[in-house]
Amino acid sequence: MTNILLAEDSATQTEMIRGLLEAAGFEVRCASDGIEALAAFEQQPPDLLVTDLMMPNMNGCELTREVVKRYPETPVLVITARGSEGLAVDALADGAVNFVPKLLLEARLAQVLGDLAERVKVDQECSRSGANLVVPELIFEIDSDVRAISPITLYVQKTLAFADAIDVVSRFRITSAISSALVNAICYGNLEMRSDEEKIYELIRGGSHSSPVEHKVRLVVSVGIEDTRISVALDGPGASCRT
Repeated sequence: MTNILLAEDSATQTEMIRGLLEAAGFEVRCASDGIEALAAFEQQPPDLLVTDLMMPNMNGCELTREVVKRYPETPVLVITARGSEGLAVDALADGAVNFVPKLLLEARLAQVLGDLAERVKVDQECSRSGANLVVPELIFEIDSDVRAISPITLYVQKTLAFADAIDVVSRFRITSAISSALVNAICYGNLEMRSDEEKIYELIRGGSHSSPVEHKVRLVVSVGIEDTRISVALDGPGASCRT
């Protein structure tokens, strides 16, 4: 069972988020601020950290920096309230791998963490294998079906872990960014879905299916000795952007 440490100073929010995650099959420990969270890490590092940004004593950005420095194999996901989008950008710059707005926790959080937990498992298995893949390049042509996103990101995670040219924090950040980019390209670009977040995440969870279209998405991942380049292109008529 995946162990999650939740750092959140609001008792009401803590219970709501804890209930969501336990219902999804996660084991959850809680801390009321960053200092308590670091103490929990010293007792037993979790598989994943979920942190609020606005907390007393040590906020989410400060906690993210400390976890990335001390425990780089534990990915950090931040949750954002309205008005704290700037802090979310700061947290991503500090090493967080992704963020979920509080308004969309019920729709997104368990799915995002489930995907991330699977990538953690894959990354650990591959990076400790003793194999080293030198300068790989991956080129995918993808149908406009969100069910392809999870296996593709896991494959990329394996490749980056085998290549060992990118540190562990960056591997998780890259695959999270690729996942988001593919959702954008498929749903907003090729399927021309607008702002129906519930419908999009119902597709991702497998609760419904979209009508087939002929449009494709092309993903290229080139891992070099000095840099890594990623491109996502689509041939559909929609705009691949989200708010």
